[in-house]
Amino acid sequence: MPQIYMMRNRTAGEVLLGNRQLEELGRILMRVVEEDFDLKGLNNVAFSVPELLVRADGEKDVQLEIRYTAGEDEYGWGRPFDPSLVDQYLLCEHLREAFLEFLRSHGLQHLSVSVWCKPHYSSAFKAWD
Repeated sequence: MPQIYMMRNRTAGEVLLGNRQLEELGRILMRVVEEDFDLKGLNNVAFSVPELLVRADGEKDVQLEIRYTAGEDEYGWGRPFDPSLVDQYLLCEHLREAFLEFLRSHGLQHLSVSVWCKPHYSSAFKAWD
C-alpha cells in the first residue's frame, strides 16, 4: 500500500491550515498515485500528515514521501509491484503539478516542494482489525 507522507515546515503549516484543506489535498494526491501506479479502484493508498517539522534547514517547504513495499506480487497481478525509476520520476512530476495546482486553485501562497519515492524491499507488512 503506497502511503503519501507529507512533512511541512512552519511556512507551509501557516499556509495549509485545517483538516478540510489537508483532506482535499490528500484525496487529490492519492488519485495521482492511484493513476500513475495503476492502482485505481483498489482503495490502497494512504495520506499522512505528521506534526510540523521542527527544523528543516535547506529543505523545501513541503516534502512528500511516497512509501511502499515493492518487489512482491502484492496485488495478485502475477508480477511484482515494482514501479520503474521512470515511473517514479513521472509520479514525482505529476504530484508536484497537482500540489502546485491545488495551491493556485485555492489562492494560496506558493510553496516549494520535493517528492521522494521510497520503495521498501524485503520488508514485512501486516495489518489487523
